[in-house]
This record gives sequence, C-alpha cells and structure tokens, in this order.
Amino acid sequence: MKESKSFSVKGKVQGVGFRMHVKICAEKFAVKGWVKNDFDGSVSGEACGESENMNSFFEEIRKGNSLAKVKSLETSSIPYREFDSFEIRY
Repeated sequence: MKESKSFSVKGKVQGVGFRMHVKICAEKFAVKGWVKNDFDGSVSGEACGESENMNSFFEEIRKGNSLAKVKSLETSSIPYREFDSFEIRY
C-alpha cells in the first residue's frame, strides 16, 4: 500500500552531506519526494512510496551518514501525494 509522510530530522544534519544521504536512501528504496534544510538547523521533507519501502527508508535516514549525528526523526502521515522523483530543495 502506498503512503505519504512528512518528516523532520534534528541533530547535526546540516553541512555534512545529509540531504544527499537522504536522496541516496530514497533512490535505494524507490521513495519519491523532496528534502530541504530548515532555518532552525533541522532537515525536513515529504516522501511517498510503498509502506514497506518507506519503513526501510526512514530506518536508513535514522542511521545518518558518517558525518551526521541524528538526534531525532519525526514522521507524520499526510494525504497521499505522488512525486516524479526525489529532489534536494534549496
């Protein structure tokens, strides 16, 4: 079953290649949507895909990359929205 979620990641997630890490995870699990830096130092976005793939996607995000330190990952279900790809927004 397909679903859409918004997400917010807090910790040391800006200036460490974290958005690219999220994009790579999205491509690995066939998840589409977007990710961006927020003014408060967090990273947020929206994602859509098969429920099982979304779970794996968020597990990988939670691990972070070698330079990031994820303190928290919050997700919330949103009305289903289809995206064509996964992009980094600026």
